[in-house]
Amino acid sequence: MEPQEIKKRYADLLAAESTVEAYLLDGALYYRYEWLNEVEMMPEIVYYRLAGDEDPDTKGEIVPLGRYYKAQKNGEKVK
Repeated sequence: MEPQEIKKRYADLLAAESTVEAYLLDGALYYRYEWLNEVEMMPEIVYYRLAGDEDPDTKGEIVPLGRYYKAQKNGEKVK
């Protein structure tokens, strides 16, 4: 999927406060999702990948930090 299509398709996700940063790499959107765990009062951080064909309401595939780092280092920053 083209970068502009991905940005348009996932515009709400990219605008969300819990989406801290996002990158495009090889036609996929990689993003870091953070929220406050209210029980432990600590932030929870999860890294996701969306290939572009998922429903915009889906969070996507959880990816390890190494794969996210590759997108962070080599991808186009969109947030």
